[in-house]
Amino acid sequence: MQPGTSVEQELSRRILWFIHLRWLAAAGTLATLLFGNLVLKLGAPFVPLLGLVAFLALYNLVCQLVATGTRLHDSPGSVRRSSLFANLQIALDLIALTLLLHYSGGAENPFAFYFIFHIIIASILLSPRATYLQSLLAIVLFNGMAVAEGTGLIPHIHLRNFLPAELNGTVYVLALQAVFTTTVAISVYMATSITRRLREHERAVLSLSVQLAGQNDKLREAFDMLSYTQSLQTQYMRKVSHELRSPLAAIESMLTLVAQKVVTEEMKRQELVERSLNRIRGLLRMVNDLLILLRSRNVTLPEQFQPVDLQTVADKVLDLLTSRAQSQRVTLEADLQPGLSPVFGDAEGVEQLLTNLLSNGIKYTPEGGRVQLRVSQEEEKLKVEVSDTGIGIDPEDLSRVFNEFYRSNGARHFNPVGTGLGLSIVKSIVESHQGSIDVESVNGKGTTFRVLLPAAPQPTLHTPQTRSAIQTKTNESDSPLNKS
Repeated sequence: MQPGTSVEQELSRRILWFIHLRWLAAAGTLATLLFGNLVLKLGAPFVPLLGLVAFLALYNLVCQLVATGTRLHDSPGSVRRSSLFANLQIALDLIALTLLLHYSGGAENPFAFYFIFHIIIASILLSPRATYLQSLLAIVLFNGMAVAEGTGLIPHIHLRNFLPAELNGTVYVLALQAVFTTTVAISVYMATSITRRLREHERAVLSLSVQLAGQNDKLREAFDMLSYTQSLQTQYMRKVSHELRSPLAAIESMLTLVAQKVVTEEMKRQELVERSLNRIRGLLRMVNDLLILLRSRNVTLPEQFQPVDLQTVADKVLDLLTSRAQSQRVTLEADLQPGLSPVFGDAEGVEQLLTNLLSNGIKYTPEGGRVQLRVSQEEEKLKVEVSDTGIGIDPEDLSRVFNEFYRSNGARHFNPVGTGLGLSIVKSIVESHQGSIDVESVNGKGTTFRVLLPAAPQPTLHTPQTRSAIQTKTNESDSPLNKS
């Protein structure tokens, strides 16, 4: 059986093979009849034997029409119907063979052992139980014919010029019956045993073929994924190379002018050096962000995660960003729900996440604006929200804000300094913690980032003191940061 071939289709093919074989049997029987009567002058009754050959050809034609016209393997319960169809054909063949033997010498005819061919065919097409029943039918038919002829219940037809004397009813016929019976019994046992082993091997091969096909599909998927990953890596390296090449080319051009003394004025040279330093600082920021991004993509195993107190991390991040908010005259607020469960994850990664979201809000919020951090708990998740009243994001840019090196036109116009990696780092950290992030924004009115992170599975003690609101507000007199 070929891989992927159903049992129904295979049984249907074997039945068609059996039908084609019967055409050869009918033609061979007709040729033997003509040769025996016309050449050997055996004196077999021609009309009954010719009628049997015609009957054999007729029901074989019907069988072929049924097998090819109804497509048994395409309907429900087809295995059972195909088995019944094969059983009926073999039974009819055994009856036809018995009648042919009766009209051509009975038990004296050595062609009686052709019964064994049908036993072999039955073992190929049918189950072992059905094969044994068919062999029992063959034994009953042959011995019944021999006994009926020997006792005179039906006439015995002796063939002239075939045997020197009529053997009907002799010890020879009885011995022939015994040999025939034991031969059929042994043949059916051997045939079914061999066929059973072949079918078991066939099923094992088919199962192995299916498994190999499945593994081949998995390997193909893995290869496609590897090819896709390599393609992404190539694109990423090309993008990184492009982002690094432009500032490096600009630095080289400016420093070449200074080194070759093309610019002679001191102020001009100083300006070129300062611009080069600014470019170098930008490159350092980019390299640093790239290293942070790579670290965030280095998957940390859940076994290495630890409970992380968001209150402690938020205090640290807010203290670090206070001076930046003051310098840009932006109000920085924080509202953390009391009694929060700790986050289950990496402390450094959670700190980087809050730092990037808050610094991003401060960066793109005009003077007098506000950036707010809110943290609350929803069952087994901690929700972190960072909102600002900044420049907002255009709707067409929302789907790309987490892409590496992407900065919208509005962001570039408002603040030309940036690597476009901050939000990529945030998304990578969220994904490594099995969390989720989404963004809402109204152009010119502000943006809100919402992050869901898993809480630690076991309860831990929390710091009783929480920061409900931290307000950093810088006015003309540089008022200090108020904490509550």
